[in-house]
Amino acid sequence: MGTDITGPMSKQKLKLPFTNYFPLEEGPIGNPNKIYRIGYTIHGFTHPWLLNNADSAMWEANRHSNVRLTILDPEFDNQKQVQQIDAWVADDFDGIMIWPMQEAPTGPPGTEGDRRRHSLCVHRPNGGDKQNQCPGNG
Repeated sequence: MGTDITGPMSKQKLKLPFTNYFPLEEGPIGNPNKIYRIGYTIHGFTHPWLLNNADSAMWEANRHSNVRLTILDPEFDNQKQVQQIDAWVADDFDGIMIWPMQEAPTGPPGTEGDRRRHSLCVHRPNGGDKQNQCPGNG
């Protein structure tokens, strides 16, 4: 089970174990005439698990012609991560995913993104509303 890939960022051989649980067909998503811009800030690519998490997100995004995924590494710097989120909110990205190193600093920009109706997914509780947590967060 699962899908064998080469990580688009790490170039490592990976097995994505859950690609058949809720498969999304390859090709455009949502409105095929719209380009969906999504930002993902994940706190440190020097950690192998985090890099491979970013790999899996990029692999999935690359399967959909109308998705533009920007993945940034704030290098374990909370303020840099906040600046990345603020920039995406200001640039009106369609979606923002956050894997914070610490929840408190990313709470206010995440709340602002939610207030502006950006799709927001926080991989760990951000000290804000639990409604913005990804499904795996409990």
